[in-house]
Amino acid sequence: LSFAIAIGVVGKAYLSTPLENANAERVFILMAESLSAPFITGIIWSAILAAIMSTSSSQLLVTSSAVSRDLFQAFLKKDASEKTLIRVSRLSVLLVSAIAVYLGSDPNSYIFSIVSYAWAGFGACFGATVLLSLYWKRMTLKGAYAGVIVGGLTVLIWKHFEWFGLYELVPGFFFSVVAIIIVSLMDKKPSATILKTFEKAMALSK
Repeated sequence: LSFAIAIGVVGKAYLSTPLENANAERVFILMAESLSAPFITGIIWSAILAAIMSTSSSQLLVTSSAVSRDLFQAFLKKDASEKTLIRVSRLSVLLVSAIAVYLGSDPNSYIFSIVSYAWAGFGACFGATVLLSLYWKRMTLKGAYAGVIVGGLTVLIWKHFEWFGLYELVPGFFFSVVAIIIVSLMDKKPSATILKTFEKAMALSK
């Protein structure tokens, strides 16, 4: 983080023309082209592309596995064959890649806003669910589902309307907590086995 901040500060002082919006994320590349020999600049470009390729490939593999195993096989077709799962994995890779290309093709979008949006959705969907499942024994499975759905929808809606200029993670997390509590209290209590396991886990954490 300190290195990233230092690049921004040095780039601000060195470059004569201020960089705005998406162009500001090119400060490292522009400085490398200005201060380094072409050979060194080529190495830097290669390093950047290598980091992009390694990260994107691993993320696509994780996504395809999650879609095929955790969603398709777990909820839609439990007796799915390996051939079917491979097809689902390939389709999910193509779909996610197409979405990534679409988001990246927007000249007005920049990485920081996309990452912030993604983390808002991730935090709103799963943050409250994970925390309450660890510290509130009355939470139920239906409550967890409600928290994930409400948190995700809140982020999508809040981002679209941009109410109060508030970062969408904050209302998303709040409404996710509210949904979990309300639905869990309306649902039947967890079984004695689950409560016993919860108490045992809490005892180990102390």
